[in-house]
Amino acid sequence: SKMMSESDILKYIPYTLLATTSDIFPLTWNEIKIPFNVPNADSEMLHLIFEAGLLHQHLKRRVDQNKSSDISPMKKALVLQIDKELRIYTAFVNGLSSPSKLKTLKTVLFETYDHIIKLRFYYNFTNNFNKTPGDYFLSESSALRSHGDVLIKRLSGDIFENLLSLYFEYMVNWLNSGKLEATFGEFFIEEKDHDEDLIPFRLEISRVPGFIPMKVAKEIFLIGKTYIFLGKYCKELQWTNDLCKKYAALYRSLDSKEISADFFNLIHDHYQEVINYSYKIILQNFYYKKVIYALKDILLMGKSDLIDALIR
Repeated sequence: SKMMSESDILKYIPYTLLATTSDIFPLTWNEIKIPFNVPNADSEMLHLIFEAGLLHQHLKRRVDQNKSSDISPMKKALVLQIDKELRIYTAFVNGLSSPSKLKTLKTVLFETYDHIIKLRFYYNFTNNFNKTPGDYFLSESSALRSHGDVLIKRLSGDIFENLLSLYFEYMVNWLNSGKLEATFGEFFIEEKDHDEDLIPFRLEISRVPGFIPMKVAKEIFLIGKTYIFLGKYCKELQWTNDLCKKYAALYRSLDSKEISADFFNLIHDHYQEVINYSYKIILQNFYYKKVIYALKDILLMGKSDLIDALIR
């Protein structure tokens, strides 16, 4: 007679699912207390159902901490996506409060199950959020698009599309102007701390996302470096400006929410055009071959493996 009835339990479930404490189910950080007079079978289901409340509590705090903080655009986009999912969850719980939905604990568990999976996914996906760069979340979501679970696959696909549009901007800025504008260190091309090199940029191979082939990544890197070389050191400003306009329009015509063969083909065409023109300029305007042959024939008397390698 002292055991709590299922109808009494159901009245307080919506509050707990939204991480709101109550007299029956007191809630603290990371803990919901289930009274001793709840039947064992009901208690077992409540452990499963209330996981959603605890996950909501953690994710809401994570969103609130980072919503107005100074983080990268990619991480900001991920935070806003989680916030959107939490609003959907809140609307679901509010709808669950109607008597027609709150019939039994089994019904509640059945209705809540997909939301628990979503909240678990976002909670685990954003673990160590503050210490993780945005491009990691992009690469991870790309890999999870081939996950066996249809729901995980869909959630990963949504994140990937959302973050890729920002990463696409990083790539287009580099390809068209050789600039790394506000990448927040979330790109596979980085500017060196020192300027010993005339073009102080490096390709960080470990940061290349899995959906971009290494050959394409190297072409992207060389396009930007050669653009800087032609504009800054060869003074080919008119040609580089015209090329920038041409390929800016071509890249904008592509869908920035997916990486396709068309994108890779366009990069290859861009690469060929830039490299061929730079080769032409150093041969015609700067007499590259003549200088090399002069070094070989005059300075080193025609005997040097190093110069032979340069010529090849």
